[in-house]
Amino acid sequence: MFREFSHAYHTQRYRAVIFDLDQTLVDTLHRFFIVLNVTLREYGLNEPEWNVFFELYRKDMLDTLLPEHIDRIEFWRRFLMNYCKHRSRSDRPYDGVKELLHRLKELGIKVFVVTGRMCKVGEVANELKEYGIYNLVDGIYTYHDVCPKRLNKHNIFSKEAIIRRLLSDHNLKAEECIFVGDYKPDMIAGRRIGLLTIGVLTGHETAERLYKAGAHYVVENVLSLKNLLEVLINEARGLDREC
Repeated sequence: MFREFSHAYHTQRYRAVIFDLDQTLVDTLHRFFIVLNVTLREYGLNEPEWNVFFELYRKDMLDTLLPEHIDRIEFWRRFLMNYCKHRSRSDRPYDGVKELLHRLKELGIKVFVVTGRMCKVGEVANELKEYGIYNLVDGIYTYHDVCPKRLNKHNIFSKEAIIRRLLSDHNLKAEECIFVGDYKPDMIAGRRIGLLTIGVLTGHETAERLYKAGAHYVVENVLSLKNLLEVLINEARGLDREC
């Protein structure tokens, strides 16, 4: 599943790994389903059954649930706000996440979490505490706290502005960071900024779509991700010593 690319990305020692949250570190797909239906209900629209939802989600076609007269930007803004208000009992970190983050800390790598949720940082922090991974994270950035007024049709699910703010706050260069996400806009944002960008298939995208959107690598799950990150970080350090 790994795709080779120029070693130019390995000539800089990595200082940080930036993770998307939902469907990357934590499985909140059932919560997504609940929140989508809550938002549809607020608009007086029909709520799909799980199998219909999942098929549309997998194909990135959830917009087809919205009639033409519905303002899609406002709908998804409300959806992102509702994500903070509703939980599912099935919300949980993916297997191996705690071990992955712990290993990155052992390697001296900073760990950041970014999310498009319109939630305050404190709300996300409390959730990470419940999962037992908050103490392994060096910073959390959300759409609510970074750019709540910038939501538009070009970046409704993009984390580009959030990541750029993170890099500025922590005096990090793009080439010193790795970005991990599960969705096409994640790959596009990472590539535009100049980050080494990794896609994970836990978000039910296809590898082909993630590569086409800009992923340098695509992995199946957290275990594969842990192995790849160790290789990339150690290889970069080896090249750094040679230089």
